[in-house]
Amino acid sequence: LPSGPGIWPAIWLEPQEYKYGIWPISGEIDIAEMQGSRPNVSLGTLHYSPPAGPLYPHIFASHICTLNDGSVDLSKDFHTYGLRWEREKFTWYIDDEECASTSLWMAPG
Repeated sequence: LPSGPGIWPAIWLEPQEYKYGIWPISGEIDIAEMQGSRPNVSLGTLHYSPPAGPLYPHIFASHICTLNDGSVDLSKDFHTYGLRWEREKFTWYIDDEECASTSLWMAPG
């Protein structure tokens, strides 16, 4: 992924249909998101919200992914980014190495 001030590349998923409501009620999953000023960190993020009328809280949970404890500049070489989405768990990968996981993501209610 490219780096530099003001650059924010991302690979993310959104639903084809907003079955539960507008963003973020129906959710968004960031497989890899890099702030250009932090090229050694990729974020895996879940965005969601409980349906609560026109004003709703945007809840998000970001998980930091690095290689070799953050010593690898992810913008210098080609890397693969992945996500395993199971019923009760999300797991993020860089170059087939697990870098973060969570099972805490359900919206209240």
